[in-house]
Amino acid sequence: MEFNATFLILIISFIIFVLLMNKILYKPLENIVQERENFIKDNYSNAQKADSKSDSLLKQKAEILAEAKLNAKSSMNKALEEANRASIEMLKNAKDEYTQNTEAKKQQLYSEKSDIESKMNENTEIIAQLVSDKLLQKHFPIRRNK
Repeated sequence: MEFNATFLILIISFIIFVLLMNKILYKPLENIVQERENFIKDNYSNAQKADSKSDSLLKQKAEILAEAKLNAKSSMNKALEEANRASIEMLKNAKDEYTQNTEAKKQQLYSEKSDIESKMNENTEIIAQLVSDKLLQKHFPIRRNK
């Protein structure tokens, strides 16, 4: 193998070609690849942030819903307790009113019974007197003088 000037020109032209290709093609391609990697990394980190944010929002939503359910349940229980208390109070009032009305009616009936018994006793005495007078008149007629 011989080394002559052509070989030296060939090596120099190859080195110039590699330097030009590096400057013209490889560096821009490397920059494009680097930009793309950065873009992918940025998007991936943004996606992870959005995912973690959505997870925290979902947890917050679940907590709010659980709290709302608990509040609704306690409100419902309070309303039921108030309704039960009101119905018990109404039943008690109705029972008391019924008892008072019953006692008042009993007193009124006893009073009327006593009045009727006293009137019957008076009438019985009058009737007994009339009957006895009639019987006595039949057996012992009274003679009148003229």
